[in-house]
Order: sequence, then structure tokens, then C-alpha cells
Amino acid sequence: MLLQEFNGAIKNEFEVKNYAEAISRDFGLSQRYVYDILNIVKTFKKNQIIDKVPFSYYRILRNKMNDLETMHLFEKEIVRLNKMGRSGNLPGKENYKKELVNIIKTKKFEKVTLDKFV
Repeated sequence: MLLQEFNGAIKNEFEVKNYAEAISRDFGLSQRYVYDILNIVKTFKKNQIIDKVPFSYYRILRNKMNDLETMHLFEKEIVRLNKMGRSGNLPGKENYKKELVNIIKTKKFEKVTLDKFV
């Protein structure tokens, strides 16, 4: 990250300790928003974030990451989200949240049903 590179470049001169607080204060953003940005940067590769998908959609997806990863669907959902963004077919944010919940519920149901027969 930019601040980590900065800390390394300046060596022993000084170090920014609380990135979220510093960015929040300097740019007038809530600390929650800054933490979300930092998590997005840690979660997604640079080529997985595109301009045609608003940041809020990546936040929504990040919030469902653990469930989707458990089902091996997180990477596929990134591709699906970006495809919808490129084609101009993004659902509203609330609808996207519902879609993710439905995907997770459906997959869990399929697993439970399959587990009964194994």
C-alpha cells in the first residue's frame, strides 16, 4: 500500500501508525469507510476492480466474502459483478445484496441436500 511504501522509504524519520485515522482526518472520510477501503485493497487484485462498478458494490461483495469463499464462489462472483458492470446491467445495491444472499442460501441448500445422500 502507498502508506506502507512511504513508511519504508523514509526509514527512521517517522512512521504513520494509524492509517485509518490519518486518512479519515485528512480526507474527511469516516473511519468505517477508510477501513472498508483498506479491506478492499487487501481483498481484491488491482485488475479485479473496474471503474464501471461503484465502490459500494465491492463493499457489499467483500461483506459476503467468507460465505462465498467457503462455497468456492467468491472469484466467480467477482467476474459476474464486473461483467454486469461492463454491460451496464448492475442491479440496485439492495437487489445485489439480495442476490448474494440468495446465491448463498441456494448453495447451502444444495450442499445440505447433497450431504443427505452421501
